[in-house]
Amino acid sequence: MAHVNEKLLLSVEAMALSSGKPEIKVRYFETRSNKIIALSCISLILSQLTVLTPPRPKALCRKLLRFIDTPNKSFKTVKYVSGFKLEFYKREADSFFNQFYPQFNPHLNISDNNAVESDIVSLLLNFLT
Repeated sequence: MAHVNEKLLLSVEAMALSSGKPEIKVRYFETRSNKIIALSCISLILSQLTVLTPPRPKALCRKLLRFIDTPNKSFKTVKYVSGFKLEFYKREADSFFNQFYPQFNPHLNISDNNAVESDIVSLLLNFLT
């Protein structure tokens, strides 16, 4: 949710389909800049690199670099994380940040943090590629 000096630029929801391919719904898009999508993807990757536990950040980077080298679309199925909501904001003085809200499968016990983080990485890669 935006505060007084923050402006929402992008709001996206992604839900994992049974194939692993994400269904993406753009809820809001500030159309004055064509760089918002690229900035939001970079922001999303950077924010997750700081919160994921090892070895997930390294795996995420390796897989992204592999995709950049050979851009093949392949979707991994996920079990614990059913989707996410991403909001991308601008603050004063060209400062940007995102809010990432993973949505968990309500029918499963999510006590296995390794499996949950693996699903988050897979879902992010499905979304970003």
